Amino acid sequence: EYINTTKLFIREVLKKLKPNGVAFAIIGETYQGGYKGVCTKYEIAIEDEGGEIIDVNVWEKTNPRRTPHKNHFQPSHERIIVFSRPGAEPIFNEQYQPSKTVEEGYKVLPSSKREDGSKNYHMACDETPVTNVIRTGVFNKSEWEGVDPDFTHDAPAPLEIYDRFLNSYSEPGMTFLDIFCGSGQGLISGMRHGLNVIGY
Repeated sequence: EYINTTKLFIREVLKKLKPNGVAFAIIGETYQGGYKGVCTKYEIAIEDEGGEIIDVNVWEKTNPRRTPHKNHFQPSHERIIVFSRPGAEPIFNEQYQPSKTVEEGYKVLPSSKREDGSKNYHMACDETPVTNVIRTGVFNKSEWEGVDPDFTHDAPAPLEIYDRFLNSYSEPGMTFLDIFCGSGQGLISGMRHGLNVIGY
């Protein structure tokens, strides 16, 4: 039932996307009544509705909510699926992070051997591209108590998630639509990036 309803959302999202626009969905697995393969079925639903998957990322939660399930480990990640209309050429601004190899300046590192057995070397850079694994904490009630002591939400995505994707796939002046805006984190991130934001 969930996947069938999701197909209706995907169908409408693809209609509303600009020709080179992207959509991203944060989706976690359910283990109620056993493993259901929801994330995989979600990806198949996107393709069934005519979407093209650009990337699948892993959001690893450093503080997952304790959820006891029989016969398997504690779930601690969700997928972030990025998709578009077929043939789209979206903006992509590659993001970088400080390199763990280089603390100050540059460093010469050995690399693969040449055919004659001698060593190759390369320069380690002070920055490396971010990977498709994002590691952050999730909702912490203490963060919201000073803003609204009555606020409740099961699992709002942190600003870092939205910042990563809006930095990568948008430019100031574009429009960001959050169809499940929940706590409003995505709208806050969108405004910080100079986007026109719509949420419901």
